[in-house]
Order: sequence, then C-alpha cells, then structure tokens
Amino acid sequence: MAYEVSFQPSHDQFVLYDPHALPNPEEVPLWDSPAEQNGLLSIRNTQLAVSCWDERDWTVTLFVGIEFFPGPPSPPLGEWPFHAEAALTVASGVLAVGDIMLMETPALCVPVPSGRVRLRIAGQPNPESGQRYVIQVWPES
Repeated sequence: MAYEVSFQPSHDQFVLYDPHALPNPEEVPLWDSPAEQNGLLSIRNTQLAVSCWDERDWTVTLFVGIEFFPGPPSPPLGEWPFHAEAALTVASGVLAVGDIMLMETPALCVPVPSGRVRLRIAGQPNPESGQRYVIQVWPES
C-alpha cells in the first residue's frame, strides 16, 4: 500500500520518526553532530532527518510506499539523484513524516512493522514543482 503527502517544510529538510518514542536525553539533537553538518542525513535511534539537496523553498512531495520483502525491495525505477539507506527503530509500528519544527503534528503517519526497519530514500526534482521522494520501508533482518 502506498501513501502520499505534500507539504512545504519550514527548513530544507523533512523528518521520518516514531511519533510515540520518548526523547532520549543522551542523544544529541538532529544535525548537532559536526560529522553531519554538510551531509544528507542526520540519524538517531528513532528519528531520521533528510536534507533536501536544493535549498530553495520547495513544496516537498513525499510518496511513502510500504511493501514487505524478505530482503530489500528493488530500487524505484527512473533517475534519482538523491539516494540513501538507513535503519530506524519504530517500536510503536507507526512511521511519521513531517516538518522538523512541527514533529508533534506529523504530516502523515504510516503503519510499519514494529521494531527495527530499513529505509531507502530516493529523491528527484518534481516536474510540476518542488522535489519528490520515494521512501521504501522493510523489516530489518
């Protein structure tokens, strides 16, 4: 099943996260690590921020597809200049997508397998405007 949401983030990034996870006071905030300052991803145990590669004010369109495979699904077809993979803990079984400044009100919540999941994130310019992302999720083996 696929889910879709369109929103304009307050910064040039969006966040994938478990909306029911309690904050970990021992983790540094997203983007706080010097190693992440010019990167595409900032990853914590239950949060993952994705930097939009073009810093203009875009409407970021996210296509979230959920399919279950014994291993990773095939990458999305087409040209995707942005491509990354990461693992995330989603103990609640709900993956939220939204603005880093408005994480208490996600743009979209999607059911996923609870526990550790793998994420494949692919992004490209959207022909109408903004940027388009495909996010594939599967259980971590």
